[in-house]
Amino acid sequence: MDQASALMREADRAMRRLSTELADVGMAGVGGIDVSTMAQAFDVWFDNIFSDWSVRNRITEASRRTDDAAAAVHRVRTGLTARHRELSDAVDRLAARREDLLLDPA
Repeated sequence: MDQASALMREADRAMRRLSTELADVGMAGVGGIDVSTMAQAFDVWFDNIFSDWSVRNRITEASRRTDDAAAAVHRVRTGLTARHRELSDAVDRLAARREDLLLDPA
């Protein structure tokens, strides 16, 4: 459980960094995973069926948030790929136009 929590916290930090970088290019950020340490403490101190059920529910919720985060990253990647393609095409058009102007200044 400790390793899973550490990995979730690491993923949450990465998602927050991604959101910061996306803001730099005018795109909406992606949500974090939001990991709580309360579940671990609850499970250690009250190791019974109720805490196990609570931890299971938290794991299910964390899995859902992780899936949502992965989908958000995929959408961002798709959007950035499209934006890169558009900008690359625009640069190519501008370079061709520049060449035309340099060859025929009339």
